Amino acid sequence: MRVSYKETAQIADSMAELLGAGVHPERIFDLLQRYRSKRARRALQIVRETVGQGLPFHEGFRRSAWAWPPYFVEMTRCAEMAGQLQAGFREGAIHFRKMAQIKRAIFKLWFSPLMIIVAFWIATALILGPGYLVAQAQSCAPLALVILGFIYVPPLRRILDCTIIHIPFLGEIARDLALYQFTICFNYLYIGAVSAPEIIRSAARAVGNSEISRRIAGTASRVEKGSSFADALRPAFWWPSGYIESIAVAEEAGQLQEILERLAQQHKEVLESRLDKMCRAVTMLVFYVSLAAFAFAVAGAGMSLLPSLIRSLPPL
Repeated sequence: MRVSYKETAQIADSMAELLGAGVHPERIFDLLQRYRSKRARRALQIVRETVGQGLPFHEGFRRSAWAWPPYFVEMTRCAEMAGQLQAGFREGAIHFRKMAQIKRAIFKLWFSPLMIIVAFWIATALILGPGYLVAQAQSCAPLALVILGFIYVPPLRRILDCTIIHIPFLGEIARDLALYQFTICFNYLYIGAVSAPEIIRSAARAVGNSEISRRIAGTASRVEKGSSFADALRPAFWWPSGYIESIAVAEEAGQLQEILERLAQQHKEVLESRLDKMCRAVTMLVFYVSLAAFAFAVAGAGMSLLPSLIRSLPPL
């Protein structure tokens, strides 16, 4: 398990404020110990020890990468290489606060119906005996294992990532999120004067969707052979209208940094708009899915109790 999006946003926000105030790193980590999550405290201690050795912040986050959302680790590295660590933490705080909001909405979507179904299972088991509850749990176990497999097993996760980007609406959100993550890190790395192929590889690693990340990272070889960013990236992804064209014009004019900043802000606004729509849609779905779960649970309990009720009737 990783540090939650909510706590990551809080840590990033505090880091940005304390760095902006010129607080010494040792004092920063003293103040961050107030976070109660044991996982966050352990990870921050690793970052503290790493920074104490004279190494950069991003190296500490890399050494404790098991605790952080992957994008947070990559974004911190890119921002620090550009000399904009404070801005990177601030951007990360905004991003993960929004992701925490989405995660809460999705949690409600499946948790509320599940609790309704489990409540009816328990109520029915009080009548029919614990064997009923065990049978229901056994029947649902394979589905639960499949879902967990797609979330935590890398090969299955890659299949899920590849599938999601082709689903209407969800695919648009996944592509917008990937585009935002890539553009933010692309901009930081370009400011940091990183070599062109490494810009592509590092920015691709920041993309959460493994399929999109793989496609973008594959263009680094074309950049190594002398292609421009625009020509190399063009066939890799479903770029929005004008995105590659803007990069091509900016490369010709020597204004790539300004264009990347504008594109990052533009796609951040697009992503936030889509995520807000998703939150509203999920909030409405919670009610209807819970209602469907209630009907399913009542029907299932009724079917299970029906034989007992029939046997209890007096013979004609």
